[in-house]
Amino acid sequence: MGAASMPQNSSSINIATRPNGGMTDLTERIDTSIMQLVLAGFPHDAIVHHLGKRGVDPCAALEVAIKLENRLGDVANFQAMAQQKIHWMASVTRQLRHSSGKPLVEECSKRIEPEVFFERYYFCNRPVVLRNVLNGWEPFIDISFTSLLREFSNCLVEVLDNCDSGTDHETDPDKYRRSVLFSVFVERIMADATDSVYLVAHNHNLDGALAPLRRRLRNLSGITSVESDGGVSLWMGPAGSITNLHYDSVNSLHLQVQGSKRFTLIPPDNSVFVYPYHTFYSRINLRSIDTAAFPLFEFADRAEVVLEPGDALFIPVGWWHHVVGLAPTLCFGFTKFVKPNTYP
Repeated sequence: MGAASMPQNSSSINIATRPNGGMTDLTERIDTSIMQLVLAGFPHDAIVHHLGKRGVDPCAALEVAIKLENRLGDVANFQAMAQQKIHWMASVTRQLRHSSGKPLVEECSKRIEPEVFFERYYFCNRPVVLRNVLNGWEPFIDISFTSLLREFSNCLVEVLDNCDSGTDHETDPDKYRRSVLFSVFVERIMADATDSVYLVAHNHNLDGALAPLRRRLRNLSGITSVESDGGVSLWMGPAGSITNLHYDSVNSLHLQVQGSKRFTLIPPDNSVFVYPYHTFYSRINLRSIDTAAFPLFEFADRAEVVLEPGDALFIPVGWWHHVVGLAPTLCFGFTKFVKPNTYP
């Protein structure tokens, strides 16, 4: 097995051909970046290439990389060999994906037959955007902010509030749960672009105050399976609402009813590049990527898609995704399908 290879769209460099500039002082943070790359099994030319883009002299970068390898010794070698295998497989998968000529996320603008959906996407772990899927899918075509206000204006709903006051509202949502009149909540999300307040799946409003809405929902014929014990969730938020980079342990179908959202998706075989923590989440802040702290992220394959009203996005199990509300949004998420959707 060869050393971990660079992505197809990145170029390796020959150290001998780089001009020698003045030695750049390597800060502790840059040392940490080099250590991450060394432990991840990247070859010397890849490390020099990465740090060269940050103004680090190639000789200095190479010297520190070699010293770190010697200092870390057998433990580093063992970890590097394991990581090299992971990176090699990620590189092979990426190369095959690029060679196929197919986009990372496909789009389907025509009605999709259930057998095609499952064979081409569900069982192959491939995301797909289904455009205009809402047409004819009753009763979703009649759901809007206006219709919900008419029915549930005076109901108390649970939301996550003051989300912008901390960084753990997704990993520790109980700290942010609040009850508010539905009419007040809708007024807030219509007023300003903010990441402060959000109604999410964890709030379980379709099993509480909005249960009458849930009982009226119907399946996407032959694909979803809305049952009495779950399988569908409601999401509502303002422009500017954020769902940080994470993956789910099941397949999901995101249906955009009102407003628009931008999704960034990263395939599961790129997990080593996104710095996972707390099981399902990434340490990366896509709004402001710290390339010094997270140097591997530049090697991750990414795709962006925007959902407009009436669109749906199938997110396969294990796919990393980050979501931004581009307008006040009203959406549903489905996790029950006519095919099995539980995994070890």
